[in-house]
Order: sequence, then C-alpha cells, then structure tokens
Amino acid sequence: MTRTVAGAQPREDATRIRWGRILAGGFLLELALIIVLVPLLAVVELSRIIPLVVVALFIFGFACGWLVARKLQGRQVFHATAAGVVATIIYIGLCMFNPDGGIRAVVDMYGPVTFVFGNLLRIVGCTAGGFANRARNAATRA
Repeated sequence: MTRTVAGAQPREDATRIRWGRILAGGFLLELALIIVLVPLLAVVELSRIIPLVVVALFIFGFACGWLVARKLQGRQVFHATAAGVVATIIYIGLCMFNPDGGIRAVVDMYGPVTFVFGNLLRIVGCTAGGFANRARNAATRA
C-alpha cells in the first residue's frame, strides 16, 4: 500500500514484506558463494581453506543483508535475516541432492560443528548487514 502527500511521491509502506527482495537476496548470496568458493575447494586443501570459507560466509552475508535492506523504509533487519535463511535453505537443499552421498557427505567433509557454524554465520552476516543499514538510515534521518 502506498500513501501520498499532496504533490509528493508515494511512500513505501514500512510494514510490507518484500518477498522479491528476500528471495533474490538469498539466491544471489548463494550464487556468489558458489562462484567464489567452489573453485577454491577444488584447488586448495580443505583444512587450509576453512578459515577463508568462514570469513567469506560472514562478509558475503553482510553484503547481501545490506543490499536487501538498503532501500527499505522499515523492517531492514527482518528482510536481511530472511534472505540469509533463504540462502541457507537453498544451500541445504543443494547438499541434500549432492550426488556423492547427499548431505551426510557434505557434513562429513566440513565436520558437524563447522557445517552448523558456517550456516549460522551466513544468517548472522545477513542480519548484521540489515542492522548496519538500519543504523545508517537512522543516522541520515537525524
């Protein structure tokens, strides 16, 4: 729903959930992680690349959360977090259909703690991006 003030542009309803942004953000986050990390996993030994993977999950998540929330008037943190959850669901779905042993093989490759921590870090990164965007918006309005 939009509201207009005499002679002004319509204002976005701050309570509206923007599902397109959430789904696109989750898809783009997972796509970016696949493009960057899968080639590295094929070349570098897994034990040496785990720290890079962990950092990349947070940084890419932060950037995605920021982008998802950047033009929203409200609920920035919700939208950014939801995009992280969507990306995690996409990743787990891809793992389930892994032809080399399904999700069990992926969990065994990373280790259960690293697998869970990495997936949580993707969501936390997106949430942090939403918080940062909300803080920036509040600072520019003040």
